[in-house]
Amino acid sequence: MRSLSLVEWVAKHVGVYSPLAIFTNMNTVFLNFGGVVSCFILFLNMITRTFNNNDISFKIFVGFWLYLLHFFSSFLKQFDRILPFMIISVYIMYFCMCWFIGLAVEQNQINIVQVDYKSMMICYGIMIFAYDCNGTITEIRQEMKDKSKFSKVLFISMTIETLIYFGFGITCALTFGDSTKQIVLDNFINLSKYDIVNHITQVTIITYTTSILVNSLGMNLPNFRVIKIQFQITSRFLEIILNSIQIVSQLVIAIIMPQFAIVLAVIGCIGTVSLGFIVPFILSQMVTNDKSQLENYALLVFGLIGASAGLLATFYL
Repeated sequence: MRSLSLVEWVAKHVGVYSPLAIFTNMNTVFLNFGGVVSCFILFLNMITRTFNNNDISFKIFVGFWLYLLHFFSSFLKQFDRILPFMIISVYIMYFCMCWFIGLAVEQNQINIVQVDYKSMMICYGIMIFAYDCNGTITEIRQEMKDKSKFSKVLFISMTIETLIYFGFGITCALTFGDSTKQIVLDNFINLSKYDIVNHITQVTIITYTTSILVNSLGMNLPNFRVIKIQFQITSRFLEIILNSIQIVSQLVIAIIMPQFAIVLAVIGCIGTVSLGFIVPFILSQMVTNDKSQLENYALLVFGLIGASAGLLATFYL
């Protein structure tokens, strides 16, 4: 029996046009939409720095090729068409992060960071987003041949990711301290005293950013499905128009608002908290007879307080 994605399960059990289904669909689209915007920001930052050209016309030129890449991939029906490339890109990203960790350690310096509660609140959304996979994980699970291995695979992958994230975050914080930039990769430019190491680092940054761009294809694919299901789209022409509007909108936002940290914080505080805390809480109340599960309420409160504090720090403090 074919398993359902989160969006499909909600639509089947409560109706496509129910408030919960619409809420789930909107946040799924928002989460993946913002994730692709962040990938575009990283890629455009890398390209403009590599070619030393920050002109808007150059960004539009690069954006045009990004549009073509995402537009043609928008008509894929299954993840398995791009999954091999996504797997390779993940391995490459992890290898690149290990290189950055080693480079930071090689500096052999410790900078004590002053406690900044505003930054801590903004980081809540970023950290939640970094570990969120609600936008794509159920889509991938439904295409697995052996779904019994899903929990084991998820646990192993999250453990590896946590170790790498933790190592990368700690070493960067100790090395760069308060001078850490929004896009921390910029801190690694010409960091070493050895030219050969700096050249390898530049290639590593390009490789890492390009690998992230490959994964952005997987973020957009669920969006195209959700929009098609929600609006009952059967016309190929209308599908092309909506897909194009989404991709162009992502590119425009990435070009005119290249604030990487702010984009991630907003995505995390709204999209991730909605899909990772609010929707699961509602679903748990629907499918269980025990309505007084303390841990569920505790997680919901944790998510809501963190999201509120993060948004407040991002826009008002």
